[in-house]
Formats: sequence, structure tokens, C-alpha cells
Amino acid sequence: MANQVLLKDFAAHVEQVSRRLKEASVPKRSPGTAGAVPHLQPGEQGGDRRGLAAQAGMRDGLVCVLSCVEPCWSFEIHRNRETKHLELEPRARKCLFLYHYWLHPVFGFMHARIQTWFPFPVQVCLNGREWLARQFGRAGLEYARQDNCFPWIADWAKPSGCWTGN
Repeated sequence: MANQVLLKDFAAHVEQVSRRLKEASVPKRSPGTAGAVPHLQPGEQGGDRRGLAAQAGMRDGLVCVLSCVEPCWSFEIHRNRETKHLELEPRARKCLFLYHYWLHPVFGFMHARIQTWFPFPVQVCLNGREWLARQFGRAGLEYARQDNCFPWIADWAKPSGCWTGN
């Protein structure tokens, strides 16, 4: 095994790694900053994360971390009676997911979804329109933005130079 963990010790090892992941993922709160860690019920909305960042006067950095218990795929140890060996088998279960929301200087508003139980998959979600709006701003291009749309751009020829470096 890559981590030198015996299957009989797998559950204890995963619990320890999961605990360390959760501790490292939750920011230490300091006065006057975002970073609340509310727990959400499945299907519950986490509120206005952009508004939270704006209210805190943030230009970049971690906005908040939200947590929610959701279904996931993981593994469990089972004893195979025929072979008399322990085996690692995939199983559907529920576990805690952490959603980290950031304002990134290049990519804009983004988030990562982290499963806190083995195998710890991570999904990073970027919105291309967030990145594009930041490129427009850097290029000094006037535009109107409505949610994820740009209904008006002052100079339609200029945007191509925003992302090519021209």
C-alpha cells in the first residue's frame, strides 16, 4: 500500500486524515473578516456569499466555508468469507462536504467542494464570466453585467485582446 496502512487499520487511518482535513479547512476567525462556517441541511441555500464578501469589503481571499452532509461514494472494509481476506469495497454513504468560497484575483468568485471522507475528491468550480469580467476591467473596457450575461460591451472589437494579451 502506498501509505503503508494495513486494511485492518484503514478505518482509524481515514478517521484521522478526515479530522485533520476538517481542522485545516475551517479558517480561524478573526474580528472583522468573513469566514463563518454554518452547517446546511441538504438542499438548503447558503445565502448570498457575494454579498458577504462585499459587506466585508473583500477584494480577494477566502470568503467563507459552508458545510453540508450529502451522499457520496467511499469505501468500506469487508471480510471475504471465501478467501478469508479483508477487502476494500466501494459503498454509497453520507459524509460531510466543505464548500470553500473565494474571491480570486484572476478568476474572480469561485468555490471548491471537498468531500471529508476517503477518497477525499475535490471539485473546483470556476465561472468563466467572472474571469472575463476581470479581464475586461484590466483592459479598461466598459461593459454592463447582469448576473452571468454581458448585455452591453462598449467596444466589441476590443474584447479579443483582453484574453490574448494584445
